[in-house]
Amino acid sequence: MTVLPQPLPFVMPFYQWWEAAFYGVGLKAYDLLAGMAGLGQAVLVDGFLALARRYIS
Repeated sequence: MTVLPQPLPFVMPFYQWWEAAFYGVGLKAYDLLAGMAGLGQAVLVDGFLALARRYIS
């Protein structure tokens, strides 16, 4: 039986302003390299939105 991967939301916290740019560039590079084989686009959200969408329990 083959199990296909499914998107799984996860949160990467950052504490300095430059970390958002660092992770954002890295995740966008992954999205470009993965192409159609990727699991979806990476999205940067702030802490309030993450809590509102229950990304953090």
